[in-house]
Amino acid sequence: MTEHLQDALDAIYDARVPKKWLSISWDLNSLGSWQGDLIKRVIQFQEWLKCEKTGEPNAFWLTGFFNPTGFLTSVKQKITRTQNGWALDKVNILTNVLKMEISS
Repeated sequence: MTEHLQDALDAIYDARVPKKWLSISWDLNSLGSWQGDLIKRVIQFQEWLKCEKTGEPNAFWLTGFFNPTGFLTSVKQKITRTQNGWALDKVNILTNVLKMEISS
């Protein structure tokens, strides 16, 4: 048994996220919370793939992305490429926060 496998088994037994997993994912201490977030992220991407008209949903769970800043930059790049003469560093993102309830 390798050191990484032993660490993973010990961490799972203690309900912690294994160190090797944390090196390539988001940081959460509890394995249950980490797994819950993983399931929500997978669902978000599955729903995204199901979008028929535009190929993208109207709203995103932004913190569900491993690198939300990278995602926002890619959104700016996509818009900049579709508009003639726009510069990426001149494009800003405007956010409207809406009061919404999440149903289970």
